Amino acid sequence: MNNDSSVRISVIVPMYNAIAYIDNCIKSILNQEEKNFEILLIDDGSTDGSGEKCDNWGRKDARIRVFHKKNEGVSSARNIGLDNARGEWVAFIDADDEVSPQYLSIPEELLGCDVILKNFIERTNEADLEFRVSRAEYHGKKSIVRWFIRGRHNALWDKIIRRDIIGDTRFDSTISIGEDLLFFAAVLPKISWIATCECGHYIYIRRPSSAMSKSNGRNRLEGYIFNSEKLIALSDRSCCLYHCKTLAAQLYIPLIRNYINLLTLEQRRRFKQVYRQINIFHLPYLTLKERIKFIWTLLLFKVRTANK
Repeated sequence: MNNDSSVRISVIVPMYNAIAYIDNCIKSILNQEEKNFEILLIDDGSTDGSGEKCDNWGRKDARIRVFHKKNEGVSSARNIGLDNARGEWVAFIDADDEVSPQYLSIPEELLGCDVILKNFIERTNEADLEFRVSRAEYHGKKSIVRWFIRGRHNALWDKIIRRDIIGDTRFDSTISIGEDLLFFAAVLPKISWIATCECGHYIYIRRPSSAMSKSNGRNRLEGYIFNSEKLIALSDRSCCLYHCKTLAAQLYIPLIRNYINLLTLEQRRRFKQVYRQINIFHLPYLTLKERIKFIWTLLLFKVRTANK
């Protein structure tokens, strides 16, 4: 792992054919009040000139480093960024999004944190919808896991994470939906202090061409089952047991219910294997409402597949 104590934050920006957006993204990062950072632009085999534009930016500012690779997806690109990051902290910014001038600012009293959560704005063609965080801190495993699961803090783009907490954890490049959640679930057991920070915004720009917008029902269903299997596998590590199975029960199993009529015979078999490994009495972080959703999904599945 690279180490350069002179760099405070490594900003990892993966991109694929983002030529229409990359200038605005990079400009917003360079416009930060915090000046001690590096930008790692990971060109994931772009064919629209994005790679050349990144090279031009790299020649303009010494803080920008550019990496070119064959197209393998956002997770693979982020892993290249993590392998080459030199900062004490890591931030993940998508090439078609932007950040406000205080996004990378870390108040002095939070420099000892493991993870810092920022405000964000969801931008559409119609309006900006702001989501502000209230000042809070979470210490200890139970408090942090409860915050993560009950608050649905699945995204990475609104978080700045200490690099030594990430360590050797990397993204699963076989996943195209929910990769942020699985990555953070793997990192979660190493976190001892999370704080929210009221300064700065991530600007998430919702576009029709996003990965989730393009995925159809069958693709999503396969992704939900696959990610549930990954969480179950991750739960084999004793430190991940409860929160990983809880995430599968809380998030993915109810989502599978929405597409239950699309299940193939093989997917039914895999879904049975997943829920049979989840004991409803061993999920301490689920609310009563979430437990009811989980049980209802299993009952519905059994009824729909009873004669199939």
